[in-house]
Amino acid sequence: MKKLVIIIFLFLNLFGFSQTPFFTFPTIPKSADSLKNFVPTNWKILDSIVPFNLTKENIKGFAMVIEANDSLSFNDTICFSDQPFYPKMLLIVFKQPNGKFTLSTISSKIFGQCNWGIGGSDPFNGISIKRDTLDVQFLDGGTQRNYTSYLFSYQKNNWYLVEAEGFGFEVGQDGSTTENLNLVTGVKESYQQSGIGDGKITNDTKINISIEPLIKIEDIDEENYTSIFHDEN
Repeated sequence: MKKLVIIIFLFLNLFGFSQTPFFTFPTIPKSADSLKNFVPTNWKILDSIVPFNLTKENIKGFAMVIEANDSLSFNDTICFSDQPFYPKMLLIVFKQPNGKFTLSTISSKIFGQCNWGIGGSDPFNGISIKRDTLDVQFLDGGTQRNYTSYLFSYQKNNWYLVEAEGFGFEVGQDGSTTENLNLVTGVKESYQQSGIGDGKITNDTKINISIEPLIKIEDIDEENYTSIFHDEN
């Protein structure tokens, strides 16, 4: 099986089309009495609301991905997909002691403007809490399936990308490749397995990359982050 450069490939796909054309995102309130009041008119909650507890800060919160009910209409000469594209936003809100909710951050660029998932479908695959980070997951490919997780940590009153994990395999074939990029320690690890996510590990390698300032979740795009994946020492 060919060795995959999963992290680099998926970051280029994800951030290569970061600006959604001919669309103005709705304004999200800074605070609300309930979670549903953060969802604009003609939008819906796409993924289940994920609760979390930031123990160090003693903060309880919720993360959710919302999606426009109406798709965008434009000539798709970039994405090469004939499926409708629905704009999305990731909302993270904190629950206050008085029961009200306040907005922590909004991210829309992370979803890009293209259906670059399997067969030109929506690549978004869910959100979850993993090792005290917010995990935003994507799936793309065809015969070659690629799963990627982007892990965001809350620090300095904002959310920053601290880690990326990639997992890929060829449909119908044995063997898989995993890559992990730690943006805090500056270590990139990759290895292959004889099974799909299990089995004997081979070609386990670790390399150092230059450590760059962490980027806020709402600021990530192709200009400020893809370069780090080519800067290997």
